[in-house]
Amino acid sequence: MLTQELSVEIRVLARQGMSIRAIAQQLRVSRNTVRKYLRNPGLPIYPNRPARPTKLDPFKPYLQARIQAAKPHWIPATVLLRELRERGYSGGLSQLKDWLSPLRHDSPDIGNGSSSLLPRLCHPSLLRSGAGLINKPEVCWFTRLPV
Repeated sequence: MLTQELSVEIRVLARQGMSIRAIAQQLRVSRNTVRKYLRNPGLPIYPNRPARPTKLDPFKPYLQARIQAAKPHWIPATVLLRELRERGYSGGLSQLKDWLSPLRHDSPDIGNGSSSLLPRLCHPSLLRSGAGLINKPEVCWFTRLPV
């Protein structure tokens, strides 16, 4: 099964007069595949499949409530994993982090480094390369300059 883009490209190249063999070589597909897509002019339509349930699905309402209750602070994924394990979650940390990532980045007041406990990085314009100054922002955190 080819992408719609590739199937359209097969038809375009055929209209330009390229042979089946040349199209197959250029697109790196079988000649029989090229023939199949030239015989059927319509694009294959595949229905959208429903999302497969994950081990995390039953716990999502709890996680959403927990995150809302903790705002404006962010709860680390490891802490949430520990709480979920107590509730019977058998999945892994990666699946939890993948689900949490968009939530953390969508919220402007969470996870943006605004906490006074976190060191601030120097603004790149304050660092000169060459001139004997440190040019690594990671080292400049102790100055606590406003960004």
